[in-house]
Amino acid sequence: MKDSLLFSVIIPTYLRPNKLKNCLEALLQQSLQRKEYEIIVVDNDSNGSAEDVVRKANASRHGVIYERRTSNNVSEARNLGAQVAGGQWLAFLDDDCVAPPFWLERAAHMIRINMGKEMVLGGDYLLPGEQVPPESASVPGMMPEGRYLPEGNLFMPRKLYLAFGGMNPDLGPNEKRFGYHEGTDLQIRIEQRNPKGAPRILARELAVHHHQKPKNPLFTAFLSGLDLGRLKGGCGQRDLFYTITRIGWLSARLIGRILSDGAEKSVSRELLRIGEIWGSFQSGQGRNGSSATGQTRSRGRQVGQKRKA
Repeated sequence: MKDSLLFSVIIPTYLRPNKLKNCLEALLQQSLQRKEYEIIVVDNDSNGSAEDVVRKANASRHGVIYERRTSNNVSEARNLGAQVAGGQWLAFLDDDCVAPPFWLERAAHMIRINMGKEMVLGGDYLLPGEQVPPESASVPGMMPEGRYLPEGNLFMPRKLYLAFGGMNPDLGPNEKRFGYHEGTDLQIRIEQRNPKGAPRILARELAVHHHQKPKNPLFTAFLSGLDLGRLKGGCGQRDLFYTITRIGWLSARLIGRILSDGAEKSVSRELLRIGEIWGSFQSGQGRNGSSATGQTRSRGRQVGQKRKA
């Protein structure tokens, strides 16, 4: 690991070469000095559909690192990227996101003014053309209890990530289902082990533009809430009467939202909460553990093998 290398930007990708190209172009135009960060693309397509995109980016000697896997699992891809990373901090970015030119520089500034203390740092997702409100752009804040940063725009120390086993391969998008909240699970585990350490900081100026809108955003919001409720499991001990009453109340609010303004964000928020309540009731069990070990790349090297300095 090189002391001068602050960030390893890890991008899991699967069959989205055009979006990956846009993502890489934005990362190669960052205001932070290029020697302070590396870019690692982890291709979940066994046929290597992203390799040509990386090769073209490297035609200008940009040195983007490429890793190929044999199956589609986003958590495993991020874990692999973390294992081969050389940076002190991991910066996770989805392949359908475009970061602003100051993304890494602003994150580096926040890390340095905090003297490199352990923390989990992240920003929002913005729709194409959407901007961060000026009044909130420069005011980082602690995430409220029970809320967590999105895994597709997330910074944390590499040592911290590996110490907690990375992201759970059973959560998040994989070949079996399009799951959610693999990053939430990791943040919950960190929080439970050390409630006073590694605070979660939301910095709205680190927001990135998200260019892949769900085909059915309202249904997606409900499924996301369902996974979140199963993960948190907080209401699992409560009875069915409580759950039905709570969902009934939220459904009434949902109808009110639709009748009043029908705004997609407001309706999605209510659907997410309904899904969370039902998923929490369903779970009643603790979360499964996670492991970032035992994965292999198609190139045959063990994930845990150190790369050369």
